[in-house]
Amino acid sequence: MKSIKSVFLKASCMLAFTLIANSFSKTQAQQVQAKYAAASESGSDIRFMQMENNMLVFELDLKNLPAKGTMLSITDESGNVLFEQSIKTTTYQRRYKIERNNLSKIEFKVSNRNFNLNRTFSINTWMEEKISVAKL
Repeated sequence: MKSIKSVFLKASCMLAFTLIANSFSKTQAQQVQAKYAAASESGSDIRFMQMENNMLVFELDLKNLPAKGTMLSITDESGNVLFEQSIKTTTYQRRYKIERNNLSKIEFKVSNRNFNLNRTFSINTWMEEKISVAKL
């Protein structure tokens, strides 16, 4: 039969190990969040503006980009690259017109080693029936 002292000692060791492992994983998670926080806090924005002649119009207003440059890629729901461009400036403003072509999702990625900004847009369409009844 095990003594109470040895059971208590094993339980204490396991508790200490668990606490150390949890604090390590939280520290790692905070470092990863801090690494990519710059993208969301930079004031950068990607937004849908309007529909224009079967073209989806998106506006990119990117600020505080890394001076070493970033890569912009626009992909569809299947991962097909619709557009790709290297950005070498710290700010970037442009409107993109993308042909609708039955797209259901568009993803914008602006990234390099230390910067990551992703915006995904779901595209839903529906037909609306309007009925007008007038007395003759």
